[in-house]
Amino acid sequence: MSVLINELKAQRAASLDNAKLLRASADREGRDLNAEERGKLTTLMDEYDRLAVEIVERERLEAADQEMGSSGRKSLPATPSATPLRRSPDIRVMHHVGQLRAFTGDNAKRDAYESGQFILATVFGNPAAQEWCVHQGMDARDLATNVNAKGGYLVPDQFERAVINLRLDYGVFRREARVLPMSSDHVVIPRRTGGLTVYFPGEGGDATPQDMAWDQVGLTAKKAATLTYLSTEVAEDAVIDLADTLAEEAAYAFAEKEDRCGFLGDGTATYAGIVGTNVKIIDGTHEAGSVEIAAAHDLFTEIDIADAMATMGALPDYAKANAKWYCSNVFKATVLDRLKVAAGGATPAQMAAGDGVNYTFLGFPVVISNCFPASATTDYTDLVMALFGDLRQAAMLGDRRGVTLKVDSSLRLVQDQLAVMATERFDINIHSLGDNTNCGPIVAMVGGT
Repeated sequence: MSVLINELKAQRAASLDNAKLLRASADREGRDLNAEERGKLTTLMDEYDRLAVEIVERERLEAADQEMGSSGRKSLPATPSATPLRRSPDIRVMHHVGQLRAFTGDNAKRDAYESGQFILATVFGNPAAQEWCVHQGMDARDLATNVNAKGGYLVPDQFERAVINLRLDYGVFRREARVLPMSSDHVVIPRRTGGLTVYFPGEGGDATPQDMAWDQVGLTAKKAATLTYLSTEVAEDAVIDLADTLAEEAAYAFAEKEDRCGFLGDGTATYAGIVGTNVKIIDGTHEAGSVEIAAAHDLFTEIDIADAMATMGALPDYAKANAKWYCSNVFKATVLDRLKVAAGGATPAQMAAGDGVNYTFLGFPVVISNCFPASATTDYTDLVMALFGDLRQAAMLGDRRGVTLKVDSSLRLVQDQLAVMATERFDINIHSLGDNTNCGPIVAMVGGT
């Protein structure tokens, strides 16, 4: 058995061990995994499954090669284009400037280096980087000059993982909503809308037959794209910073767009037809969850503790276990902090010392998003100021595929720059906000008239 296969088996075992440690840590604390932990667990188990497939493939190839070798067949001369060597990069030659932000973990530098070499090979057409990628076993078809006709370059796993992790760090909506991998462009998910009723049949009587009620939630993948420009004079020793910068910029851009679609989408082309929570909950068909606070309380400075408790009181019991406040940092400072200090829950000195890092209000976590109102002097009559509830029960984000890169050298030919476009495909469905009689799993604090 080759050394490489043993290394892959060791990596697979490490992925499983790390996943078990993550699960065991939460079990010891008597809680379920949070969103960040669940994302890490999914990544570890995906890597565990991927390595299993690669190990089987390489074991079959090795067995076949031994069989053919024993029959007296002469092997073809080994060439970089015909025989990938799968060599690891030399850590000693991997230079970069500053601290990596997109790539994390024990292999951050290596992952960034490999991603950077791939970008140099595909985006910049660097011959040395192309040869390096072939030696690493990357599909040579990805390095063809006509790859753009196929729709772009599928980025390596290391790069995509960095983008996904950063989207979870930057993006509130992806982190808080239910994320569903989409196996096709359109998927339909059953949703339970009604349960069973218990009866007391008389002696000898029959129980009343009944069915559970279901409807469907649909997701249709939409393509989102972001465009940036890079100098063609990127040196090979800058590949780590190149990959880190591209991953961070792409992740931030996608996370911001997903947040704006999920919270502020108005159904127009700007948001790919998506209607967000802050728009949908005040459209006149979800009035039970649109909690209008006290009359004339339409400014942040006018909100009192009774308004906050009225909002919280409207939320159904089933949604309170994982309920959170969703608001801007200005709302947190001018409303929640003010009320907390006034109630004696914390002093300004305690907040200055770090009480606001893992912030809670009346026992519930506070999540900050730039998609919520951020002006203390604006009149928010009949407008959403903040949300309270369990976003995971109210909204679904469908993830169709990962990141793809495309490149064009003609847009900024005079400036000697390349246009690089990153794309992803996703959809968002705000499927449960209640109706005019019953509140859903998330409610809105709306300025009073």
